[in-house]
Amino acid sequence: MRIPIFVMFLLLFRVTSHGQMNRIFNRMNTVPLMDEVQYSPQERMDQLKLLKLSDEVKFKMPQSDTSDLIEYFPLDTLGLHFADINGDDQPDLLYSGQAGYSGVLHTKVFYRKNDSLIFDSTIPGRVVSLEKVGENRMVFYLVSNPCCDSYTGQIIKYLHLGPTLIRQYTLSIVGEVKTRGMPAIDNEPVKSLPQLDLYADQFDFRSTTTYFGDRTNEIHAILRTGKMVKLLSLDRPVLVEILYTKTIDEQKWHLVLTESLDDIPNSLYEWSEGDKMRFIGWTKFE
Repeated sequence: MRIPIFVMFLLLFRVTSHGQMNRIFNRMNTVPLMDEVQYSPQERMDQLKLLKLSDEVKFKMPQSDTSDLIEYFPLDTLGLHFADINGDDQPDLLYSGQAGYSGVLHTKVFYRKNDSLIFDSTIPGRVVSLEKVGENRMVFYLVSNPCCDSYTGQIIKYLHLGPTLIRQYTLSIVGEVKTRGMPAIDNEPVKSLPQLDLYADQFDFRSTTTYFGDRTNEIHAILRTGKMVKLLSLDRPVLVEILYTKTIDEQKWHLVLTESLDDIPNSLYEWSEGDKMRFIGWTKFE
C-alpha cells in the first residue's frame, strides 16, 4: 500500500525515538526529477561566462541597497539548473540560491539568446523538480520554507508553455517542506464537502518559530491548551483529495489537499491572498 506522501509534510517532526518517520520520508524523496542538461562542474561554471555580468546570477545582500559597496550571497553551484525551459532547443538557466538571511531562497530565471544568458525574473523558493512534459512544455516545482517567525511552507508549480511562464498554483502547508524530489500531487480532488474548516495541531507547528506578533501569540495560546488551531473556514462547497486519516479521541481527522481557490478571507495560512491557492490541513466530516 502506498503511504500518502503529504503525511510526511505535516507530521515530519512527530518522530519516534528511533527516527522512523524521518527515515521513511528521506527514503521516499532521495531522487529529484530533473530533466536538465548534465554538465560537469567545470562546464556549469563555463556556462556562467554567458552572463552579461559575472555576479549577475547571485543575489545581492540587503545592505547593498544602502551602500556604495555591492555584496552578494555566495554562489551555490548545486542550485544551477540548465534546461530548455522555453522550448527553443537552447539550455536556459534556473538558479536557486540564498536571497536573504535566515535561509531565504529564491530562484532567478535566465533565457539563452544569441549565446548570452539574459535575466528575466525572480520567483520565490528553490527548484526541487524540473520535468519536460511535451515538445515545448516544461513543468517545475519550487519549495519556499518559513523563516524567522513564519510557519507556512509553500510548494509552487509553474508551467512554461512556449515563451510564457505560468504559475499554476501555490500550495500552502504548516511547517517546513523537506523534499528533494516532488511526489505526485496533481490528482484531481474527488471528495466534495459542503463547507470546509482546516486545522493544524501542535506537532505541525513543532518545526516553526512562531514567536512574534499578535497572530502568533494567538496560535501559542491555543497550542498550550492542546487544541487544534483553525487555519481557515470556508462556508461554501470545496473539492478535496483525502491524503490520510487518523483517529484522535475516537474522532476521525482527515488530512486533505484542496482544489485551487481564490482570495481566501481571514486565513491563518500566511500569504493566502490571490488566485490559484491550494491548502493542506486536517478536517473532520462524516
